[in-house]
Amino acid sequence: MELPLSQTLESQPSLKEALSKFDSSAHQEFSTITTASMLPHHRLFYHLHTIWLFTYTDLKTIVFPSSAFGIVTALSSSMLQTIPLQPTSVLQRLPAVFLWTWLNLLPFCIGNQRQAGAILEDKQNKPWRPVASGRLTPRQAIHLQLSIYPLVLLASALIGGIPQSLILIVLEYWYNDLENDKRSCVTRNLINASGFMVYSSGALAVALNGESLPSQLYQWQLLACAVVATTGHSQDMADQDGDRGDCLTLVSCCTSILGVGFCWVFGIFCSRIRSQYQNFGY
Repeated sequence: MELPLSQTLESQPSLKEALSKFDSSAHQEFSTITTASMLPHHRLFYHLHTIWLFTYTDLKTIVFPSSAFGIVTALSSSMLQTIPLQPTSVLQRLPAVFLWTWLNLLPFCIGNQRQAGAILEDKQNKPWRPVASGRLTPRQAIHLQLSIYPLVLLASALIGGIPQSLILIVLEYWYNDLENDKRSCVTRNLINASGFMVYSSGALAVALNGESLPSQLYQWQLLACAVVATTGHSQDMADQDGDRGDCLTLVSCCTSILGVGFCWVFGIFCSRIRSQYQNFGY
């Protein structure tokens, strides 16, 4: 008498394992064939969408705030006639500002999301990200990142912000490849704050199209840097499920305590900045 198929598989675990491996390999082969058989414009859209997914979550934290800082600061300086630029000239630079900010953000995001720890975290918190979802392997992500850097430097040489782009490359290596984001909560927040200040400075440089501003205005960037250094960790609160065991929850708690103490110093600093800007005419 023949046994049912289910009992046969249970009685022969090696056969069940072999069938499971065959099903997995067949699924991978089918996925590869499906991707390879895409029409050219479908493949192009697929790859563009992959690149877009790298920066999607950082649009609201880096691209929009930094671009807004550059444009608004340039507009206010133009209206107050501290720079020889008309407001319309500043607004015409808006696409260039967004392009510079996004291009410089892209390699940083790729470098961060290709790390082994980040992949495990993203599988829990953001499984749609390119490396976590399998759209790219970590090695492919490295090749993509390195191929983007020449494009970033070329764009910066044409539209402005080349010093800031070079600084961001150093910060990316320091943060991701040297894993300073995990060694100390203080170091992690300082690098994040420095990056935010450099992104804002680069956006402003592109908006000004080579014009320089009075040095007092850059105190606002230091002010923003201080804010990010003491509050930037709060954005990790939504990722606590993936951060457990990675010490990042502890980092958030510790830096939150530091942030409360900083509020007193921050208030005094704001008062001094306000008095200086009243004397400066703002």
